[in-house]
Amino acid sequence: MSYGPELIWIWSRIFSVYTGRRVQKIDGGDKWCTIALSGGAVFMLSWGPQNYGAALITDEEKKSALAVSKQTPTVANALKSNLLGSELTSVTQINRDRVLKFSFKKTFGAGFSAPRHIILEAMDRYSNLILIDDKNTVIETAKHIYPADNSYSSILPGQKYILPPEFTGLTLEAWLRSPADSNIKNVVGGTIVFPSKAK
Repeated sequence: MSYGPELIWIWSRIFSVYTGRRVQKIDGGDKWCTIALSGGAVFMLSWGPQNYGAALITDEEKKSALAVSKQTPTVANALKSNLLGSELTSVTQINRDRVLKFSFKKTFGAGFSAPRHIILEAMDRYSNLILIDDKNTVIETAKHIYPADNSYSSILPGQKYILPPEFTGLTLEAWLRSPADSNIKNVVGGTIVFPSKAK
């Protein structure tokens, strides 16, 4: 089952409630990672082709998932070394696509900070979890994508992260200014609020 961009928009709103909280623990198993924040919130981010996406889970659910996991993904260790103790600063949907960006800030002495970002590409079998720095350089990724695998972009540590190609079409705001049944299918991803009667 494919998720539409509308679900990613909803996820961004749900997770944004937790901005300002600090990362206390990170775990990983098979094709997922969890991020535990202060106050008891636990995020699960998954890139498995059958269960990709994001969710808020309980600590007990996390323990159950860890108990049946066979391996720890490499990206989990990169998340630990870069994000433990950092503050969640924002959660946004990118380009109205199935791309969710979690931004963090880790403060060091003398007021210096290191922004880090997690990109969840929730795209069926192409789903991926990517950790980047403030210059969009890939630190680590759940799945390494080589040029032979994807002619548009490779996703490898040390390389610049390139977003998936943007959708083309009407923005939701433009469609709402002049709603019409004839061009509703041309609206790019986002949340769609249908008027009571299209003109």
